[in-house]
Amino acid sequence: MNTNLGNKEIRLNKESMIVTETNAKGEIIFASKDFCKYAEYTNEELMGQPHNVVRHPFMPKAAFQDLWNTVQKGEIWSGIVINTT
Repeated sequence: MNTNLGNKEIRLNKESMIVTETNAKGEIIFASKDFCKYAEYTNEELMGQPHNVVRHPFMPKAAFQDLWNTVQKGEIWSGIVINTT
C-alpha cells in the first residue's frame, strides 16, 4: 500500500466521484474507481481495510469525529478530506 505523505495536491475534474462506504466497524466495503485512482490503491488493497488507512496525519481528528457521529445517526456525511497518496 502507498504510504507517501508528501505535499502533493490533486485537483479533481467536475466528473470525479470520490466515494467510499464502510461497514459499522469502519472497514471499507466499497471504493469508487475514482477514489482508487486518486488514492493510488487498487480496489483489492482497500477492501476490508480500516478507512483510516488513507487518512493523512494532518487531517484534524475532529473532522472524523463529526463524520462518525453523523454516520452513527444514520445520516450521510460529506466533506473535504486530506488523504495520503
